[in-house]
Amino acid sequence: MNTIQLTVDWDHVGVKSVARRAEQTIVEMGKGATSRSEDSSPSPMEVFLASLGGCIIVFISGLAEKRRITIDDISIFIEGDYDPQGMSSSSSGIRPGFQQIRYQVRVDSPDNPDKVHKIVDYAVKACPIKDTIMKGTAIIESKLVREPDMSGI
Repeated sequence: MNTIQLTVDWDHVGVKSVARRAEQTIVEMGKGATSRSEDSSPSPMEVFLASLGGCIIVFISGLAEKRRITIDDISIFIEGDYDPQGMSSSSSGIRPGFQQIRYQVRVDSPDNPDKVHKIVDYAVKACPIKDTIMKGTAIIESKLVREPDMSGI
């Protein structure tokens, strides 16, 4: 089993956070495109959807190369529905996450459509992001809150 480790830190600017692997910045996140703030960073929810689309593209393009199938272009149109009330009140009973995610895969290829469909079908099944969404994953949470030192008072 392999483990991916990232650190996500608050950037001390509004709500902006930065995800890093060692010293390499992976992604910056903020309020997102639907926000009225000056922060143009994608929201964590937008990054989540992009991860699903990116994962599918990685698998389609990798499999096509391995099977010597020509791909001219790949696009994933992806959208997710959520109710903002779920994020603002825990007593609302509304989930804060996506209620539904929909995506459409478009692959332009001069090769046999049946072969391309098989690659797309396999890629969608092999995508670990989709697997995590569909089958769920245990999340182990640890909280560490540093309390102020009050001993000198």
